Amino acid sequence: MTRIFKPDSGQTLEIQDEGGSAALTIETDGDIALTQNIYLAAGKGIYFDGGTTSANYLGGSDAYEEGTWEVALTTSGGGTIAVNTSFNMCSYIRIGNLVSCGGMIMTAGSTVGAAGTLKFSLPFAVASGSEWERYFAGSCNFYNVELGSTMWFIAQSIPGASVCHFTGMVNNSAYIELADTTIAAAGDRIGIGLQYITS
Repeated sequence: MTRIFKPDSGQTLEIQDEGGSAALTIETDGDIALTQNIYLAAGKGIYFDGGTTSANYLGGSDAYEEGTWEVALTTSGGGTIAVNTSFNMCSYIRIGNLVSCGGMIMTAGSTVGAAGTLKFSLPFAVASGSEWERYFAGSCNFYNVELGSTMWFIAQSIPGASVCHFTGMVNNSAYIELADTTIAAAGDRIGIGLQYITS
């Protein structure tokens, strides 16, 4: 059985809180006005624009999240760079599939293992794409890191991976390469600011 609550013409339907103030108001055109918080059960969310698929959905554990992650520095050749455990955390905010992240870390040593392009770990994997739409660019900062002849870099996400690398602003094929132990040493600082889409 369906119970229908319908206000008289030109009047709104109002639910009040215990103090007598409007908590929920249904306008004559069907719009709903809320003056209090909405609490959704765990795993529940909201579908927007009449949709019923994940493309229109915001909810569950991915609706809004703030946190930190422990950064790992690696190379494309499989090498690693030790990170100072007192300065190894960066922060992020995730709203749906949009991730905003950044911070600065300090190295604790030079490259160990095979050299290659420097990679900075991210809190979530970057969404894959069919073309170049998932190569998001952000800012980066270096202190004492040997950058070679290219002086200006950007942080760039790698689709399908949980890392970003650093590419030249003028020559995007010029990456920061850790070719020897002199490029990254203990006490060097590397920072990023990046916004990207995760899956």
